[in-house]
Amino acid sequence: MTARCTLRTAQAGDRAAIQAIYRPAMKDLISEIWGWDEVWQQADFSAHFMPEGITLACLGQTLAGYSQVEDRDGRLFIRMIAVHPQHQHCGIGSVLLESVIASADRLSRPVSLEVFRINAFARAFYERHGFVVEAATPHGFVMCRP
Repeated sequence: MTARCTLRTAQAGDRAAIQAIYRPAMKDLISEIWGWDEVWQQADFSAHFMPEGITLACLGQTLAGYSQVEDRDGRLFIRMIAVHPQHQHCGIGSVLLESVIASADRLSRPVSLEVFRINAFARAFYERHGFVVEAATPHGFVMCRP
């Protein structure tokens, strides 16, 4: 089933709602790798919160997921695609990713990201969208879509 969602750019006032997606979407993975440190997570989220690079996926008035993209070395780097667990597996991640890919295509730029090694589902998701492993890190794989 594919969700019908609308996309919009984040605003500063969306911060708490975005954090409310990040935490349940990422806590188990981060806990397994490093352990969850709430204070560190809050500080890191604040340090990297740049609304202009964040696209929100909404189901009606409900924020269901988001993507955050940064410009790194001439590439669009996907810092995060997160979908709230209640809305996973219904196409929202694909809508967000396809939006990033379309932007990259318009700009004639490659897209890259890093996915956790332990997140085989996410790695397969990116591979289905044309990403290939370019390098390995201690906790993940750097993937690129040329």
